[in-house]
Amino acid sequence: MLKVTNSVLVHPLTLDEREFVIAADHEHRNAWIGPPFPLDLSALPEKANSVPLQYPSLRMGYSTNVPPLTMEQRKKIGANVTHLLSKEKLAARPPIW
Repeated sequence: MLKVTNSVLVHPLTLDEREFVIAADHEHRNAWIGPPFPLDLSALPEKANSVPLQYPSLRMGYSTNVPPLTMEQRKKIGANVTHLLSKEKLAARPPIW
């Protein structure tokens, strides 16, 4: 009987693709779900011209066209989350700013 083992490579999306850079995405800044196996990285550039997009059709993460939140907007959202979780015994306490 054939045993199939699945593995998933998880890595950040940055300009640093390969080993030439000290901590390249596919070789050093990675994590494996399942057993790791050797990768042929010869097709990857050492340094990308731009950050690679993942699932641009979702328009999330690096692919978003929404302007980033300001610090004040982040604090307001955080205060709302703190309020919503204030009566939850198991909720972590918020950081003190």
